[in-house]
Amino acid sequence: MEVLRVVLLNWPYDKRAGGWVAPHGDPIQHWVVTAVHAYYEAPRVPFGAVDHDGRRPLRQRPELHAYHVDLAGDLGLPDLDHVLIHQVAPAQNWMMKRADAELLAKIERYQVAR
Repeated sequence: MEVLRVVLLNWPYDKRAGGWVAPHGDPIQHWVVTAVHAYYEAPRVPFGAVDHDGRRPLRQRPELHAYHVDLAGDLGLPDLDHVLIHQVAPAQNWMMKRADAELLAKIERYQVAR
């Protein structure tokens, strides 16, 4: 699965199942979130500070969020299991890609207890 830019619609405040994920630019077709396996939060890194990987970013990095979810397709979209929906810096756009074991192990330190 290629990386796809998406928008989150009707997302519950408690970060549980029930929200919609739509391809960017096409809010008619959407997926329904059927399960949220994990929630991740990378902390904000101010300008000049050192991040968790020992790097010093050239620009301030905002707080970034990610969800490991299962999706039920609607209006012709396929059902998807084990997908990572995450934000990318600096614009905080939402992207979607397949979540494999290697990727989940890499971001495990950012998982938030629920």
